[in-house]
Amino acid sequence: MSFARTTLGKIAQHRFDKCLTVWVEGPTDIPFYEQALRKLDCRVKDAGGKPECLKLAEALKEKNHPYVVALDGDYDILERKRSWHRRVIMLNRHSVENYCFEKEPIERVCCSHARVSFEEKLIGKSFDTAVTAVESDLLELMVLDIAHQRAQTGQKLLINIEELLGNRDEIVFDKRRIKEILRDKTEGVSKKVVGEVSNLVKDFRRRKRLVDLLQGKQVLRLIRHLVNKRAKKQRRSTSNLSPDDLFIRLSSEVWSEIVSDDHKSLKRRLYRAIKDIQKNGKVLGIKVN
Repeated sequence: MSFARTTLGKIAQHRFDKCLTVWVEGPTDIPFYEQALRKLDCRVKDAGGKPECLKLAEALKEKNHPYVVALDGDYDILERKRSWHRRVIMLNRHSVENYCFEKEPIERVCCSHARVSFEEKLIGKSFDTAVTAVESDLLELMVLDIAHQRAQTGQKLLINIEELLGNRDEIVFDKRRIKEILRDKTEGVSKKVVGEVSNLVKDFRRRKRLVDLLQGKQVLRLIRHLVNKRAKKQRRSTSNLSPDDLFIRLSSEVWSEIVSDDHKSLKRRLYRAIKDIQKNGKVLGIKVN
C-alpha cells in the first residue's frame, strides 16, 4: 500500500495540496459535498470508509490538522452529542441520501427524467404518501433494527427495502411481510434494549421525520422507486434512472435551492470549518465566497 493511501499519508496531504481537503466516508458521498461546496476552492476526497474517517477525525482532534472531516449521522443522531472538533462535521440525518429526500428536488428530477414540464407535478402527493408510509409501516421495524445493532447481534432487518414494496407507482409497503420479519427477528435482543431504543426514536420523531433516520441506501431506493414508476406512468418509453445517476441529479437539485434547516445548518458548518482553517493560516490561497 502506498503512503498516500494510509491514514498518515492522508493527514500529510495538506502539505502538498494547494487547496484544503474535505474528507468524506466514501466515493458515493462526493457529488453531494461537491455541490454543497461548489463556490469554494476545496477538494472533496474519499477517505475509504467510516473507520478511516474516524481515524482522521481523531487525528484532527489531537493535532488540529488543516482539513475537514464529514461523517454520516447514522443511528448516532438519536442521541445529541457534541462534535469532536469544530472541523468534524456530523450530519443531522442518517446519511447524505436522506438530505435528498425532499419534495421539490425529487419533483424536478422526475419531471426532467420524463421530459415534461415541472408544472406537470408527477410526484405530487405521492411524496407525502411516502413520508406517511415510512412513519406508519416501518417504525417497529426500524426500532428493532436499531436495537439489534446496539445489542451487536449481527442481525440486519433492513437489507433491501425494495423487497417490501409492490409494483405500484406509490410507496406502499407489504405489511404482512413486515409482520413476518418482526416475528422472526426478535430473538437475541432484550425487551429492555427495545424499550430504550423506542423511547429514543419517539423523541427523535418530535424533532424530525422518521425517514431522516432510515438508512441512506434504503432512502435512495425509495426515491428511485418513486421517480422511475411515476416517470414511466407519464411516458412509457422512459428508461429507469440508475442509483448513481439519480443521486448525482438529486445532489445538484437539493443545493440549487436550500430547502430545509438541516441543509442550512450543514452548509453553514462546512463553510465555518473552512473559514476556521483560513483564519488560522493553515492553508493559503483559498477564497470563500
